[in-house]
Amino acid sequence: MPPCATPSARPSGRLRVLVRLPVRVFCPAGHWPASAGGGVLTRRFLRLITLREYIVLIGLDFETANFNSGSICSVGIACLNADGTLAAGMNCLVRPHRSMDWVSWRFFQIHGIGDADLRDAPEFPDIWDEFCALVGCGGCVVIHNAPFDLGQLRSVMKLYGLSSLEFEYVCSLSVSRKCFPELTSHSLSNMADYFGIRFNHHEAFDDARTCAEIVRRTGIPPGALRRFAFDAADTCLI
Repeated sequence: MPPCATPSARPSGRLRVLVRLPVRVFCPAGHWPASAGGGVLTRRFLRLITLREYIVLIGLDFETANFNSGSICSVGIACLNADGTLAAGMNCLVRPHRSMDWVSWRFFQIHGIGDADLRDAPEFPDIWDEFCALVGCGGCVVIHNAPFDLGQLRSVMKLYGLSSLEFEYVCSLSVSRKCFPELTSHSLSNMADYFGIRFNHHEAFDDARTCAEIVRRTGIPPGALRRFAFDAADTCLI
């Protein structure tokens, strides 16, 4: 999420993948991203079944290290079932690309992630397979202020020359504005307060789960669904 004035706790650990399924899961042909190795998951990949009827909403959030686009330092993904239970997710610190590998003091004050926290963290290509498996698991990706986070994703894909990626998404900020025009603020924290959702703001996984939960409660208004598409030739639509 873009920076604002409120500091928050940083994620614990370098890479946490939340799973509720066996170590090895077979996914039917056509449901698993090609990057994940063809359907039978090894221990490197998420233990996540990707049938559409199980995963409904996929919250996504990035925290950034500085003002450079693509300086992602934390990734949060939360896959929710229709009843709001967590099916799978990721809470991961990420070391930014070497061209922007530092944490601005202003950003540290927001999310509490410092240079020392990122020293041994994986870079984005190291988590790419897990990332693609989650955002491509068949549900609708939910992002609060989607242009910001998708701009960060596009930049990091260009920096590392990562493979093509497509998914459907909805912006929970736009949905909130459309559904509740009477509110003076549609920030994630304000919408969480409105729905009585408790979370740690600027902790990427909590932010991801919260924006998905907001859309689970509001539903997706007509015309709100969009598509992100990025290919290796740098064709990006958001």
